Parts: sequence; structure tokens; C-alpha cells
Amino acid sequence: NPHFLFNSLNTLYGTIDRGNPEARRLVLNLADVYRYLLRSERTLVEVEEELRIVRAYLEIEELRLGPKLQTKVDADPQALRVTIPLLSIQPLVENAVKHGVASRMGAGFVHLKIKVDDETVSVEVSNSGVWDSSPGRSPGLSSECDLPTSGIGLTNVRRRLELCYGPKARFDIRAEDGVTTVAFVLPTKPVPPGLVSNEAVALS
Repeated sequence: NPHFLFNSLNTLYGTIDRGNPEARRLVLNLADVYRYLLRSERTLVEVEEELRIVRAYLEIEELRLGPKLQTKVDADPQALRVTIPLLSIQPLVENAVKHGVASRMGAGFVHLKIKVDDETVSVEVSNSGVWDSSPGRSPGLSSECDLPTSGIGLTNVRRRLELCYGPKARFDIRAEDGVTTVAFVLPTKPVPPGLVSNEAVALS
């Protein structure tokens, strides 16, 4: 029941002393993230809107993990108005935090880069470490190249991009020099509404 969730968060926010701004900000970020994740009426959003939720999510994780998590977001201002499928970036960032920092000893980083030119927008999420399939690691990893291939978040993002853009979408996962990078490239022109499949809507 989303209304119960948001009412509870609002109540919690009201009980936190104003002298504790970090806790109050945490509750607001949680509400924003959950509200975004529960949206299903739209399949496409502007990069700026998705980026706002990514920043809220990273603030939550930075508070949870402290100095262990180092983040950097580099987005071309011109890319902010480009339309992309809902939840194309946030799941990739969440995977990067989970596998590249939270599950490892010591500090780690997550870097997000969004670039645009006349015809394409590119999104690249890099994290410290290489995901592998050793015992105890998360499921859905490839034993051949030690890279994630079928985790729910990655699979949904890849499938969503394929359904919205077909062969015009490029999705890539690579690891080199101790860094894992997940990236995709999309055309900047919006997809005509009639061409977006029902399955893409269901995955949002």
C-alpha cells in the first residue's frame, strides 16, 4: 500500500528533530526514491528526472556507508533534456554500489558519466573492483568473463532498452584494470509512443 508507506515516512519525518538534518534528509530521499520506483504511468522520462533520483539514492547510500563510498556524477548539461526509458540508470548505479563498494572491504567508488552529441546519449557507470562468480558472490554472474550477465537489475535495463530502441540501443559490460563498467548508448530522438511495447511499460 503506497499511501501507507508515504504516510508513515511523513510521520517519521515529523518526529525527527530539526537539529538532525541528515536524518530528515534521509527520510525525504527515501520517499522520493520509493515514489519514483512505484511509478508506472510513464515509460520515458528526461535524464534530469532520472538523475534526480540517482542523486537521492546515492545520498542514502553515502549516509549508510560513510567514507567507504566515494561517488562522482558527471553529466553534460545538454543531456538533461534527452528522453530515456524510466529506470535505465538508477538500477545500474545500485548494482555498482552493491557489488563495487558495499560487499567489499575498504573504500570504493562509483562514477556516473552522461554524455551527449547530436545523435546519441551515452551513460556509463563504473565501480571499483571486478564482479566475479566465486562462492558467496551474488547470483547471475558469468563464470567465463567474471562479469554480471543476468542479474535482475541489469537484465531489466537491457531488455527495456531493446524493447524501446531495438538495434539502435547498444549495451556493454566490461572490466579492466580492476574497474567494472556498465554502459549504454541510445539515440537522442524520442521513441514514438506507438512503438513502445507493452512489455517495456511493464518493466518500468
